[in-house]
Amino acid sequence: MIGALEQPDSGTIIANGTEVTALRGAAQADYRRTVGFVFQRYNLLPALTALDNVIAPVLPYRTRWDKRQRARDLLAAVGLAGREHSLPARMSGGEQQRIAIARALINTPALLLADEPTGNLDSVTATGILDLLTRLRAEHHMTILLASHDPQIAARSERLIRLRDGAVIDDIQLTSDRPAQDIIRHISQLGLPAHLVSPARPAKPKDPLVSEQLGLPYQARAQAQYFGPTNSSSRATASPRATEMTLRREKRHATPS
Repeated sequence: MIGALEQPDSGTIIANGTEVTALRGAAQADYRRTVGFVFQRYNLLPALTALDNVIAPVLPYRTRWDKRQRARDLLAAVGLAGREHSLPARMSGGEQQRIAIARALINTPALLLADEPTGNLDSVTATGILDLLTRLRAEHHMTILLASHDPQIAARSERLIRLRDGAVIDDIQLTSDRPAQDIIRHISQLGLPAHLVSPARPAKPKDPLVSEQLGLPYQARAQAQYFGPTNSSSRATASPRATEMTLRREKRHATPS
């Protein structure tokens, strides 16, 4: 809706002083040209090369700049120099996402909308994509609105807005002077049931399995409390993962009563 691709049922959307929901016809089309879109599944045209995919959004329009040269420059900026004539099918997921980012920037947008841009990528490639978006944001002075379910990605932002059933339930300003892991732990625990959070250490879940599912670092998992059967002599020194493995072995060798 912010990108003017859909109309809301009610309410008003204002972006950079423009009432987006009131735009129609040519004015709406002109506004869309100031917005870049990065989709989770890339949405590349399979029959076009990387270069032609980047040019595609501006192909019907006259510009004062060389379209092909700008597309080459953007592909170089995302680390794909020399791959201009490659087809999407011959490129990795990370490379295809980089093409999608270059395509979104071809018109130098003031606003970049990214829907789970790292959702289909491995952690290393995802980190590279986030670093790239952060750099391009500074270079092009644009606003990035990124949707994600990953706490580690959310921790890279300046402002975090959480939605549930279409309603805003949290609006948090994230400060850069706070350690990244503290921010990740804080974000991971938003919305957790109270019994999963230790009152003595509110930033760490009690259950190591919950801690693992939330993507907390190993140190955080190792310090989480575990309430379950275990050998009393090893309770003080065993990590939750070791305790969990011991418990599984005990269950496997137990004789049914």
